Amino acid sequence: MKSINFKLNKKLRPYTEIYLDGKLVKPQKKSKKEYIISHSTEKDVCQLEIVSFSRFNSKLWFLMEIFYFLISIFGIFDQRFEKFCYTTHCKVNFKLREENNVLLRVVQPRNNCEAVKVETDIEYQAVENICLIDQKAKKKQKFLKFAKIAVVVIIVAVLVVSFI
Repeated sequence: MKSINFKLNKKLRPYTEIYLDGKLVKPQKKSKKEYIISHSTEKDVCQLEIVSFSRFNSKLWFLMEIFYFLISIFGIFDQRFEKFCYTTHCKVNFKLREENNVLLRVVQPRNNCEAVKVETDIEYQAVENICLIDQKAKKKQKFLKFAKIAVVVIIVAVLVVSFI
């Protein structure tokens, strides 16, 4: 039985999924910005996949945004949008020995750069490791900004008309 220990040294983005050998795993939180994943397998190769996406690509994004908008008193206390809507995809294959330790450094997202830096003494192959701007999520974000501004203008207009 071969074991591999992954250590992530940065706080993960909210919509991040981590897969080991095709199975979704949840990392254990060691400290505020440090996560640990332990995995045991009989195989000689282990595949790690880290995927993160924008909140605008979730299934019920529009209903969630309306809910947040109403709860935050029509956007006054609403959370800020990301300046860019990044999606990251990292897929790495590791050739395993008996005991393996891997340090994964999650990089600040920038367009066309690597998403995760891998530091280890075992042999690995990065199949895909990229961070890109998600144009579809960016369009949804622009639409949502316009809709929120329109709702605020309508509410102000109704209040002004009702007091006149």
